[in-house]
Amino acid sequence: MEEILRQFLSSSNHSLKDSPFPMIPLSFDTSIMSPTECQQPKPQHSYIGLIAMAILSSPQKKMVLAEVYEWIMNEYPYFRSRGAGWRNSIRHNLSLNDCFVKAGRAANGKGHYWAVHPACVKDFERGDFRRRRAQRKVRRHMGLQVEDGDSSDEEGSPGSDPSPPIFPTALWNFNCAPRAPIKSFTIEAILEHH
Repeated sequence: MEEILRQFLSSSNHSLKDSPFPMIPLSFDTSIMSPTECQQPKPQHSYIGLIAMAILSSPQKKMVLAEVYEWIMNEYPYFRSRGAGWRNSIRHNLSLNDCFVKAGRAANGKGHYWAVHPACVKDFERGDFRRRRAQRKVRRHMGLQVEDGDSSDEEGSPGSDPSPPIFPTALWNFNCAPRAPIKSFTIEAILEHH
């Protein structure tokens, strides 16, 4: 392809600087990566699974974002040769999934520690990283109504553990305040009140 482009440019009065299209490298320079990094398979775990494994591997059962990144790269060299996209996905998953909670400010004052929500610890320790199940457990833990879907989540069922939380309640910051139930309404009912 590069050769065709060179021939085209040399056979006409065109030049790259006149081109409205930027020159895009057509090959990927793998010389900066070790051969093993180039051949690493993509992990089979979801981002939720990777984050949970990282956090639960810590003696304190909490990590700052940079530590999560570092753990993932150390355990899965596949990510060392990837761009920033996977880091964005990690941040996104930490912030938007109820199974992860902020567990206090970092010692340096920059950022927060992240922990696994106490309602999800046992499942995650067993390697069960199913997002919907984790969300139901968190909502049930907070006293919110949960649709029936997986009866194995029920309190008192085999596998449930009423053990005390890992972190003091004062450190929990559930980025998911209980919401009022959505009530159905009609346009007429709204207009009656105005």
